[in-house]
Amino acid sequence: MTKTELREATRNLAAHLLDIASTECAHHGCNDFDLSNFLTYEQQVAFVKAYGEVNGDPEETPHRLKLLPSFPDNCAMFLCAELLRYSRTDEIQELIVELKKKR
Repeated sequence: MTKTELREATRNLAAHLLDIASTECAHHGCNDFDLSNFLTYEQQVAFVKAYGEVNGDPEETPHRLKLLPSFPDNCAMFLCAELLRYSRTDEIQELIVELKKKR
């Protein structure tokens, strides 16, 4: 197995585990997650808008934007899973580099 294949398999596994966690958290009431601990305000807005598009419910976006930085944990996990599943490896690597710079 090549490094690329292993990376792809690992990304798919992480996405699957996030799907499971998202489903479990969705059944435990509302557990809001504070996005400001990890994302700038501009990133939070982009994250919420992406969630609306991926979830197929962009009409909810204005309401969710009013609640920032609070965001449901299961929704955050769902979006992360989708982004992992459908992002290209080079895009993920660029994101990792950017996140490391901010630490």
